[in-house]
Amino acid sequence: MSYTIKRSTHIALALIVIGILTNFSISTNVPHILSPFSLPLVIPLFLGLPILAIVFISIFIFVLFNSTILYKISFDKIPMRLQALVGVTCILSIIWFVLGWEYGLTYQGTQYTRGIALLNFSIACILVLFCYFVRKRPTWIQVITIATLAHIWFFSYAFPYLGELL
Repeated sequence: MSYTIKRSTHIALALIVIGILTNFSISTNVPHILSPFSLPLVIPLFLGLPILAIVFISIFIFVLFNSTILYKISFDKIPMRLQALVGVTCILSIIWFVLGWEYGLTYQGTQYTRGIALLNFSIACILVLFCYFVRKRPTWIQVITIATLAHIWFFSYAFPYLGELL
């Protein structure tokens, strides 16, 4: 199998996973551990966009944000914008949970709020550790994996819905 076909397969797989997980993130009528109603997805939902459009917007944002990663062959380091996305999302997610914790406990319950916080913390730790360990001369597959996981995290568990449903 040629190098281009392998890359295309990995990109297609990343886009399919992002599409499926985006759909799962907003597919139920109430926030749930597997469907956290993440803020970046709920805002377009509240604006009346259909779920399928939101899935395609999520995929489009991934392609747009990671356009240089998709065609670049080798890396000296993890792209700075990807590192910034992970770092800034970590900080903003902590602030999100601190500000929304009481609302989450009140409206979604202890099990949901703690479970979603644990998932969020776990994904953040995996991303930060993965970035740290592959920071010098990462392979293309490592960079696309970090980009995919960061996108999934940002659009699902980093900013879950913590509060009263409208």
